[in-house]
Amino acid sequence: MSWVTFILALVIGACATMTLPNLLVGIKSRRWENLFFVLAALSVAGIGWGELAMMHSRTTGEIGRLLQWTHLPLFFLVVAIVGFVRAYFGTGKLWLGVAACGVRLISLIINFACPPNVNFREITGLGRFNFLGEMVALPEGVVSGWTRVGQVSSLLLLAYVIEASIRLWRKGGAENRRRAAIVGGSITLFILVAAGFSALFHAGVLSVPYLISLFELSYYMARAAQTTERLRASEAAFRESEMRISLAASAANLGLWVWDVKEDNLWIMEKSRELFGFGKTERISLSRFLQVVHEDDRERLNKELRDSLQSGEYETEYRIRGADGKTRWVAGYGRIELDRQGQPACLRGV
Repeated sequence: MSWVTFILALVIGACATMTLPNLLVGIKSRRWENLFFVLAALSVAGIGWGELAMMHSRTTGEIGRLLQWTHLPLFFLVVAIVGFVRAYFGTGKLWLGVAACGVRLISLIINFACPPNVNFREITGLGRFNFLGEMVALPEGVVSGWTRVGQVSSLLLLAYVIEASIRLWRKGGAENRRRAAIVGGSITLFILVAAGFSALFHAGVLSVPYLISLFELSYYMARAAQTTERLRASEAAFRESEMRISLAASAANLGLWVWDVKEDNLWIMEKSRELFGFGKTERISLSRFLQVVHEDDRERLNKELRDSLQSGEYETEYRIRGADGKTRWVAGYGRIELDRQGQPACLRGV
């Protein structure tokens, strides 16, 4: 495999990897920025495939059709960037973004109405260019004046992203300025470099293959860094919260527990696990838990737990045989949580 194929395959793979988790988060949490990010990832993957195919074209007709169809995911990429910035930043003059999408749509219509594509009136030959040790194909011919329509769309998109980033920065706050600098800066850089290279190629100044998808990888790296940083902060906050709850529960001589009804899996605090004689990593089902309950209370407790799935609350007292062999009385209270379908999902208690 050549370096060209490897790099573009890496870009397409990175897009595919980022798609699924963002799609799940977007659907579950109804976060529009994640859904627009998915659209952007799929668009870049489509552009990357088109660019790779163009580099290995053998005829003028083939490279013309590939360039023509590559404008379709390019249109959706513009829409995705506008939507993502609007949802993620919450700032910016929307009319600029809508104008960028509208002009790009006009460019797309011209692209299919005037073959071979919006960039060329006629492709007369294939140039060969040594790129990373491999000979790749470049279209040569008469550049169409309609290509400026796409360039206007890129300028409008650039203005929209810069204006939205500046507004977000001026809002103040570490998180807002981080988003403006990292995400807004990477998108701005992508538009500048990708649109600039494309304009220089069509002006005959540069002889390089189309590499829009490669420049877009910087945006995905910035987005991944932002996501990783957020996850680290979230995990740190969760650990801090868990420690505080554990300290409060220990001070009050309480043991927290959660019974996942659907998975039949019981989570119990570490201190309570030691008291009941469970291993630190042992999976605890309801039947396993009932084994440590005193035989005279076992059947009654099982029934009360099952009944709580209908009543919504659980309150009882029972005896257990601890790891040290001693019998202890335990007072328990819990409340049912329902899923979206109104069915019992878990029972939380102390």
